[in-house]
Amino acid sequence: MTEYRVDILLPLRFNPTEKKKIKKLVPEMHFFETYEDLVKICGGISTTYSSMKGSWVCPKTKVRYDDETILFSVVVEPESDSEIIYHNPKIKELQKLKKALLKRFKQKKLYMLATPCHWL
Repeated sequence: MTEYRVDILLPLRFNPTEKKKIKKLVPEMHFFETYEDLVKICGGISTTYSSMKGSWVCPKTKVRYDDETILFSVVVEPESDSEIIYHNPKIKELQKLKKALLKRFKQKKLYMLATPCHWL
């Protein structure tokens, strides 16, 4: 059975508003709530206190966003050998959570990537 590692990058600061160019820190409670959400859905989680820097350009507006993020990783197990990733109930829950995280972290996009695991 193929398990999937799901990586989620969460910003340490909110995007600036049109009026203010200052990027306010995301409250620690948002990270704690997300951590608990992921443990509840997947049964486990890995993260680090080290941050990563990254940038992306919105295809529609051509506006560049520079972020500092932390990584949350979970492993999702399939319910059967022939299960397609998008039919997995936990993947569906993560897709719902992504919508909530977009609001929680006030983001236009969130990086959430599922990769098949091949254990060594």
